[in-house]
Amino acid sequence: MAETEKRTLTQGIMEDFRLGIEPARFLSKALRGKQREQADMDSNEIADYALERANDFMQGCGVEALKAEGAHVDDYYYDTVALYVNMGDTYAMTLIYDTERETFHRMSWGDWLEKQETAGRYKFD
Repeated sequence: MAETEKRTLTQGIMEDFRLGIEPARFLSKALRGKQREQADMDSNEIADYALERANDFMQGCGVEALKAEGAHVDDYYYDTVALYVNMGDTYAMTLIYDTERETFHRMSWGDWLEKQETAGRYKFD
């Protein structure tokens, strides 16, 4: 695929996580809060649901939290600034949820953490 071509979310999920079309479509909808089960969920519950389903499809090692020194996102997440699917390696491609900005990212959690520190957004132990 040429660099100038834009991938759909489903295509990106298929390629980044080596998933078939059906799991990728399901996750694409879940990340946008469009699954039927998510109809009455708030944004925190939508993120939790999407990450748990991603963990299942990606055969991850669970959903983990990244906490930052002195951070307070809200009364739900407290100092948890991101949640991610643990793939067993700091620099393995994964799905990350930025709890403050309420956005999903497809990248390693190690790269995400370094990017946040470099930008001066958070300090990690």
